[in-house]
Amino acid sequence: MSTAAPASSTAPSQRAFVKQVVSCDTVTLRGKPTANGPPPEKLFSFSNIVAPRLGNAKEPAKEEPHAFQSREELRRLLVGREVAYRVDYTTSTNKREFGVLYLPPNQAVGGENNVSRIAVQEGWVKAKPADAKSERAEEQTYLVQLEAQAQIAQKGIWEPEATSKTREVRYDLSKDESKALLDRWKGKEVDAVIEQIRDGSTYRVLFIPPAGPQVSFVFQLAGVRSPVYRKDVPGVEDLVEPFSEEARYFVEQRLLQRDVKVRVEGLAQNGTTFVGSVVHPKGDISEVLLQEGFAKIQDWSLPLRTLSPAPLRAAETAAKNKRLRLWRDHVPKPSTSRGEFDATVIRIVSGEALEVEPEGKEGAIRKLWLSSLRQPTRPASAGKGVEGGYNYETKEFLRTKLIGRKVHVTVDYVKPPQEGFPEERECATITVGGQNVAELVLARGLGTVVRHRKDDDDRSPHLDVLQGAEAKALEQKKGVHSGKELPVVKRNDASENVNKAKQFLGFWKRSKGVPGVVEFVANAGRYRVYIPKENCSLTFVLAGVRAQRPGRPGTSEKPEPFADVATTFASRRTLQRDVELEVENVDKVGGFIGNLLVVTPAGERVNIGRLLLEEGLATVNEYSAEQSARGRELVEAEKKAKEAKKGIWSLPESQAKIEAETEAAAAAALVAPGAKDDGLGGREPERLYVQVVDGGVEGKLEKLMEDLNVGSDGKGVRNGVDEYKPKNNEIVAGRYTSDDQWYRAKVRRANTDKTYDVLYIDYGNSETLPASRIRHLPADLGVNHLPAQARECKLAYIKVPAQDEDYGDDAYQKLRSTLEGRELSALVVSKVVPPAVILFDPKAVPSGKKDASSITDVSVNAELVRDGLSVVEKAWVKRSAGTSGPVSALVAAMDDARKAHVSLK
Repeated sequence: MSTAAPASSTAPSQRAFVKQVVSCDTVTLRGKPTANGPPPEKLFSFSNIVAPRLGNAKEPAKEEPHAFQSREELRRLLVGREVAYRVDYTTSTNKREFGVLYLPPNQAVGGENNVSRIAVQEGWVKAKPADAKSERAEEQTYLVQLEAQAQIAQKGIWEPEATSKTREVRYDLSKDESKALLDRWKGKEVDAVIEQIRDGSTYRVLFIPPAGPQVSFVFQLAGVRSPVYRKDVPGVEDLVEPFSEEARYFVEQRLLQRDVKVRVEGLAQNGTTFVGSVVHPKGDISEVLLQEGFAKIQDWSLPLRTLSPAPLRAAETAAKNKRLRLWRDHVPKPSTSRGEFDATVIRIVSGEALEVEPEGKEGAIRKLWLSSLRQPTRPASAGKGVEGGYNYETKEFLRTKLIGRKVHVTVDYVKPPQEGFPEERECATITVGGQNVAELVLARGLGTVVRHRKDDDDRSPHLDVLQGAEAKALEQKKGVHSGKELPVVKRNDASENVNKAKQFLGFWKRSKGVPGVVEFVANAGRYRVYIPKENCSLTFVLAGVRAQRPGRPGTSEKPEPFADVATTFASRRTLQRDVELEVENVDKVGGFIGNLLVVTPAGERVNIGRLLLEEGLATVNEYSAEQSARGRELVEAEKKAKEAKKGIWSLPESQAKIEAETEAAAAAALVAPGAKDDGLGGREPERLYVQVVDGGVEGKLEKLMEDLNVGSDGKGVRNGVDEYKPKNNEIVAGRYTSDDQWYRAKVRRANTDKTYDVLYIDYGNSETLPASRIRHLPADLGVNHLPAQARECKLAYIKVPAQDEDYGDDAYQKLRSTLEGRELSALVVSKVVPPAVILFDPKAVPSGKKDASSITDVSVNAELVRDGLSVVEKAWVKRSAGTSGPVSALVAAMDDARKAHVSLK
């Protein structure tokens, strides 16, 4: 039988908001906000009732049946609502207030707004036994009656199965357990209750599954960090950062003990704290925190968000502009952006930097760094000539993706000079075909995102996208995230010396094309090429092409006309491009000679030598072109440039000047073959050494010889006694056997019998010396003091038999008797090493005859041919048919020898 409810003895006199339901008989009340910060709070317990006890992380076993279900019912009824309350009494020990809580009349449950009565009649709590002496005896009696009705109705704790409703909660998860839950929950929305707000971005969350144990875990907002609030934590120093209390209160008002969904997206570095987003019908708390200035973006965790980071960036920017709270002292940096433009990539400098040429600004090269990207670290074991690691892989990816292609550049910011970077750096977002290059690099695991400081606004505007690409590569263990390191590979140098080059020559000469990549352009005619298949590099010289010589840095030597233009032209079309090499021969220092074909994106092979000649940026080397399979192509290209007066052919009298180097008499170059033993080297008599006669130089050489041969009081080496052990190619002092004098010499080879083959660099002769006749050369008598005076050259157009062949010794003796001690003029017809010359006595040239044919007709070259001691090379015989010039004069001399029956053939 129901009993009428007694009237309250005292009306409620105070109002507050319910912040939190601690248990079914205790709540936390909060007053109204104040101007000085968050409002005051207090614990408030209900008098006259007893709620089942909840367990906690320290004492989970003390939880009583139905305690959690009762608390949940009261939580849904009260949290966030404004209530009225009356204090009945306050304990003397902990000063906790006990009393009655009232809902507003319009929110009454079954006509009742007294929360204690509602809890008892719904079976959430028990009523305390009535005490006749108590001032609240009438109320207590009424609550007991309500309890009896709840028992009859089997509500709440009075349900038949209520004693079995004791929940199980997991509080402290291990890293393995957390990882397992992440794999299960990742990307999903999980029903949960926010149990505690540690600070604006860190919460204690309770996961309530339909069945099985509940899980209590720490949860951080992805990409957002609020100031830390840590107070009254046992054993830990208090830390209350500015605005942390306000941020905490802000979130508590909106999320504490609310039913929400959390999207789990990752784990923090400790392996047990979950990272993700809170899904709430009223909006994204992360975005609101940023917009109000209660938080800042956290770059490391932002890529974990599956939601777009763009709204968060916009919210933070809005707070910065308004200087709200955390941004109250924010001073925007002046923009360092330098606009955007289209450009062509001409060089990949490294895995994070490249050079571009803006459209319409030829030659205005700009070096750019990819914004917020850091290339992999170069392996410590990778020294000079060594490639390996992801550093090289990144650079190679950029080369294949970008070199020679048009890109769009947006300069994001400019880094001022700093340690390691003496010049300012333009950092840009570069897109090709609509794709962000930095994102492509990161997606392949070939780089990492720069960890910018919190106050560093110099960053890519697409930082979130870059971080997302890096996160995916990390998850997939790509590239630098794989835990593996690429092998460090030492490259071979195929051009290290001529003997090594010849080991490769046969195979490459038979190949239709040797694939490679141009790594360096010394000048328009000389390149450094990497051959990936063979893992080697080589020096490559264009066959049949004479490139204009650039001036040497640090000297007064001036570049030849169009030399720099030619080098730039060649660089733009070959540097870091895929090429094919047609190898034809090697030179005396190990350089490979042939044709360099640039492979275009369409697969076409373009001969760079032909392009240079067509633009008038080089000339044909006739001798070399005659030996090349593409010689005719080169001659035709030069002819077009001449007719169009391009490049060097556009200069006044340029054609006559160039032809003068190969067809007409050169400036007098007087020769004096060494008068000491076999100055001709024996094996190739047509090769000899000469001295250019110059009065000043001649005097210096004589003085050097005097200094070299003075006694112990001077600078010489005659009285040296210690046996010297020189190295190959070292410049030393050698004591010549015939006259017992000291001369400057170059060690060609060390023999097993402790002797050395040497070349006397000022006279051209050579011999083998024991170690006792070799001494260290004083530095002030070396080649830096006076260059070597003997210059190797070759008799042009003719073939002289070697000494061990028929007529070879006769030819050798003829050359010695003809040349030794004479001063002759040299007509230089080719400047390749060694230069090819026609030697003649100017006095023997007929009066008034200065043409090349007349000069050649009286030359040493022609004399050897007439005497039957040499022949004109077959290639030149074919070329001279029906023409006039030096070769025709030599062919006529060979015909005379045949008629006189003195010819070799």
